[in-house]
Amino acid sequence: MRFLRPPRRRSALIVGLLLSTLILSGVLAFQAVTAAQYHRVTAETQLHDYARAASEETAARIAQDFEYYGFYPVFRILEGLGVWRPLAPLPDSAMLYAGAGDYERRALGVVQRLFRFDLATGRLEVAPSTEDANLHWLSDTLPQHVGNGYGEDWRSAVLIDPGPPQRLFVYTLRRTDSGLPITAYGFELNRDSTRALLDASVKREPVLPPSLLRGVPADSAIVVSLVDGSGQTLYQSHPDSVADGFVAVAGTDSRLGGLAARVALRGAVADRLIIGGLPSTRLPFTVGLLALTAAFIVIALLQLRREQELSRLRTEFVSNVSHELRTPLAQIRMFAETLLLGRVRSDEEQHRSLLIIDKEARRLTHLVENVLQFSRAERQVVSITPVPTDLAPLVREVLDLYAHTVNTDQVQFQAAIDATVKVNVDRGAVQQMLLNLLDNAVKYGPPRQTITVGLHAHDGRARLWVDDEGPGIPAADRARVWERFARLERERQSATAGTGIGLSVVHDLAVLHGARVWVAEAPGGGARFGIEFPGANTRDLREVPQQPPGTARWTVDQASVSAVDDV
Repeated sequence: MRFLRPPRRRSALIVGLLLSTLILSGVLAFQAVTAAQYHRVTAETQLHDYARAASEETAARIAQDFEYYGFYPVFRILEGLGVWRPLAPLPDSAMLYAGAGDYERRALGVVQRLFRFDLATGRLEVAPSTEDANLHWLSDTLPQHVGNGYGEDWRSAVLIDPGPPQRLFVYTLRRTDSGLPITAYGFELNRDSTRALLDASVKREPVLPPSLLRGVPADSAIVVSLVDGSGQTLYQSHPDSVADGFVAVAGTDSRLGGLAARVALRGAVADRLIIGGLPSTRLPFTVGLLALTAAFIVIALLQLRREQELSRLRTEFVSNVSHELRTPLAQIRMFAETLLLGRVRSDEEQHRSLLIIDKEARRLTHLVENVLQFSRAERQVVSITPVPTDLAPLVREVLDLYAHTVNTDQVQFQAAIDATVKVNVDRGAVQQMLLNLLDNAVKYGPPRQTITVGLHAHDGRARLWVDDEGPGIPAADRARVWERFARLERERQSATAGTGIGLSVVHDLAVLHGARVWVAEAPGGGARFGIEFPGANTRDLREVPQQPPGTARWTVDQASVSAVDDV
């Protein structure tokens, strides 16, 4: 045997699958973000490695160029002129350039002025001579540096005066045959010539291989700075540029007084140094997708909940329709069997049985029409054929028709009908709408109530309404009562049966007419359900025929329209 899966178990399974999808999406999003972060960290590490390699290469190149293109040629000239001798005069510019070749002349450009310091006497000489506070700093610093900081195998050393202004002094030592230093002599660096020397050193050839730069000019890819031990910049290859991006610092030879080369890979070109580019963060995009997935799942859960509610309402609808059908069918069968078996005792009883069969058949027809109309609306195949119609005779006809289907001892009808109203409507649709409104008023109103039907025209619109004496409709629920299967909570808890589609059929047919439906409080209490048709006009007033006697008791008062509250 095979059994249908219970709806709740099926719904729980779907909810579980949706939540599992959300969790799986979260795990995938976490993995994607983690992978993107790892990729970015790897790329940034590689760029830092490039910057470190460039800074080390720049530091080595600066130390070499300072030594061979700046310091060594100058000291060779100074040594030839015997500057190291304490009693020898310091040469002037003419003596320095006399007999110098092109190589030496280029090197002499770094000389700002010469100095000599006698380590035995502590006497400092400067050429050209000048009074300068920096010279006192040099007199105090030189002996200490010679004794503690100058290596025995060094050719020269650099001293940095923190200033201001900041100055660089280069010196070498003259020693005795036993290795004892007796004289320190050298020169102050010319900042402009030194900057040119540094610039030539940086631009002589790329510090990064061309294959890595991939066509990016080295000059635009990096910013090179020369900094002292305190981090103060002495030189920068692009003075107007900010040394941002990926930065690395490498110290030069200790003979250069703690100078260091700082290289910054520009962030604007960093993408071109990495195959595939520097990965951007995927967190906002991934979080957005995860949020979108969560939103879709929430929408799916809401749709599932709505489907469950619709399924419950359809089940309740079928049950209510079955109950509504069973009652008139039982009555028809019972009185039909009574007639067939000849159990009636008089002509009056036979007539009463036929009236009951006719009344229940009308009720059954009305119910079936509602169900058929609801089915057509569900399939969107509803159509109407509007024709110019006098509404007053149609309303009287419907009232008279409905009066035969109810117990007039329990319900009384009265009307306030304007006999001049004429509108383009579908007669059958208006009849069904009015029957549904009357049926709703009878079903949910109290026993022995009076139901009022009104009709009048105003500003080119025809208003048809039904007032009952029931408990009314709360303002918060007035828009919802026109929905399919909609029933108020108090109606669910009562014993009143209903299919929940009567008012929705009224709404659908009204929409096809371009009309609107509304609910308001009736003037005497209870609820007023109304329909407002567009395009109404009035015809010449004609005498309203007298209502033939019947089971219903209602009157027509043409002057009573103004006495009924407008909505």
